[in-house]
Amino acid sequence: MTTKSSGAGQGIERVAAILRAVAAHNSNGARLVDVENATGLSKSTVHRLLSSLAAQGLVEQGDEGSAFFLSFDLLQLGAAAANRYGVVDVARPHLERLAERVGDTVILSIAAGTDCVVIDRAEGDFPVQINSPWLGERRPLGIGAGSLAILAAMPDDMVDETLRANREGYARFPNIDQATVRGLIPAAREDGYVFNDGIFIPGMCTLGCAAIASNGKPLAALSITAIRERMEEPRRAQLIRWLREEAALLAEHLQPLYNAKLRRSLKVAGVKV
Repeated sequence: MTTKSSGAGQGIERVAAILRAVAAHNSNGARLVDVENATGLSKSTVHRLLSSLAAQGLVEQGDEGSAFFLSFDLLQLGAAAANRYGVVDVARPHLERLAERVGDTVILSIAAGTDCVVIDRAEGDFPVQINSPWLGERRPLGIGAGSLAILAAMPDDMVDETLRANREGYARFPNIDQATVRGLIPAAREDGYVFNDGIFIPGMCTLGCAAIASNGKPLAALSITAIRERMEEPRRAQLIRWLREEAALLAEHLQPLYNAKLRRSLKVAGVKV
């Protein structure tokens, strides 16, 4: 009985590792060798599990039949998970209003363990929109303006734990390591927002601001992504004002959801509320 349970658990771990590997390469597609390198699994095991996931509609191959992508079915599952507490529903008007004001792409992100996940996007009317990060993209906390804003809002012990856990994850990004991310945190805390001037994608700039609960916990982050020409002063200063205003309003509207979630957690733990 124990052996069977252990084997089933190992199978689930392998599938989860493969899905995360595909997600990490979802912009251009994950090749077999990419998944092998990310998971440490053999080529035959990776091929077998990817074939099974494709048969279940959870991954799909591109037109050329070589690279694998997460499927829209999986995206639907992710969207349902992201809106478990109604966060997307509450935040959507804020994204749309901000996107309409700025004309550029607005991103909603939340923390998921030591990672950050994009759970919604809204695009403005400017002809050139930025496709990255895509909906459902998962990155180590600290990678990206919204993600860094969330990390900077965390207490020091959680920051230290996150940086340690993401050491290997940061290595996937050129010229980024624990020291780089840690060095960006003081300015983010002092300014109350993050300005990313093409660190990850040349020519692309991002502003990020966390929506913070009354107890100081970061609930989510809003970010604006645009080409560099759209982030020059004095326009950047106006974008920062709008972004911070909308993040503060979002925090007010997310606070009741956070309070309800906290009450449920306390009840599960046997604490009277």
